[in-house]
Amino acid sequence: MSLVYCLLLTLCRVVFILPFLFLIRCLYVIFHAHFKGLMIFSLVPVLTSSTLELKYI
Repeated sequence: MSLVYCLLLTLCRVVFILPFLFLIRCLYVIFHAHFKGLMIFSLVPVLTSSTLELKYI
């Protein structure tokens, strides 16, 4: 009986946790892509300004 109860509890936990994990994963992917894009956009002016400075030195 305790084994069945344990299995049911584990199943309930998995069913309860899986949507949260999926949501967290989706959010992570979205934010990761977004921040990657932001990082690239923020790096572009820095790189262009540093290359311009190097040209004028």
